[in-house]
Amino acid sequence: MSVLALPHVSVICHWILQLKLKVQASWLNKTSHGLSFLGYRIFPGLLRHCPKNYQRSKKRMKTRLKAYYQGDITEQELIDSLRCLVAHLKYFN
Repeated sequence: MSVLALPHVSVICHWILQLKLKVQASWLNKTSHGLSFLGYRIFPGLLRHCPKNYQRSKKRMKTRLKAYYQGDITEQELIDSLRCLVAHLKYFN
């Protein structure tokens, strides 16, 4: 059904919203499957971090700690970096 509805949705987006959908990147899906947007998975009434984004943030924290222990960055740079990462992860939680 979503394959048949996509051309109609594309026309609506173009004429009413003045948006052009990318054919290769657009698909219709149930809202219960969620929608990925800016590193989050959006469900009706619920926001979650995408697993890849969470893993990347964890890896970045480890990398910054290693750089601090090796003397490549100062303590203040480490604190600022970790504060940004934690703020991003806590934003919707």
